[in-house]
Amino acid sequence: MTFRRIVLCFCLLLPTITRAQLYDFHSGWYCGINTGIASYFGDLSVYDLDPVNKIRHESRFVAGIAAGKSLNKWIDIDLSLDHGGLKGSNQNNDLFFKGSFTELTINGHLSLSAILFKNSYQRFQIYISGGAGTIFFRSSKSRISDNAYVSSVGINSTGNKDGSPGIAAVFPAGILLSFDLSKSLIIKSRFAFRTPGNDLIDAHAGSTGINDRYSLATLGIVYIFNPVKPAKSGPLPCSGFSALIRPQ
Repeated sequence: MTFRRIVLCFCLLLPTITRAQLYDFHSGWYCGINTGIASYFGDLSVYDLDPVNKIRHESRFVAGIAAGKSLNKWIDIDLSLDHGGLKGSNQNNDLFFKGSFTELTINGHLSLSAILFKNSYQRFQIYISGGAGTIFFRSSKSRISDNAYVSSVGINSTGNKDGSPGIAAVFPAGILLSFDLSKSLIIKSRFAFRTPGNDLIDAHAGSTGINDRYSLATLGIVYIFNPVKPAKSGPLPCSGFSALIRPQ
């Protein structure tokens, strides 16, 4: 609940913050690559509270690229393209699935470090992130007991692509950690849950009424084309936001 409130505050204050002390148009543009794992949470997952087995049995490889701009001391915005796979199984249902996806999202990142330590340059920064976009996916579901095909989305019974992929809106929310190696190179690590507007990511329509979910945990490197010179942030753009993060 606390995280949701923070994300809500971020969304409400975004117009105000982006108007305050904007960097010039040519500064702060960046691009990067990343790799990591995509983990599935849904009707065909059983290790939601077991991180080790979640990684071993219900996660697959993901890689992506991102390009964006630092708007000011507090806000970065980027466009991300990620491609990877998902998998999961449930012995009680005698079902397992494997799938692939491509995700395109636009994301905003709010630096808590820049807000909390506004008078000093922080080489290491913590951000909260939120965004929206689209996922294109193909998945195939089979029985565990005999490996027999049951159903699929965008894949036929032989495992080949068939027709159009499934499409759903997706809303990532999570955290981003960054460390400046130099003025132009930054290491970034992201972790965010995705809440798609679709319950067929696993090719299985569940009975819980809760859509499938998945997370991405990635590590990457970013190159800044025209770095912004470190400077003091000055006053926060909204005193109401300051009250949310400082002791009363």
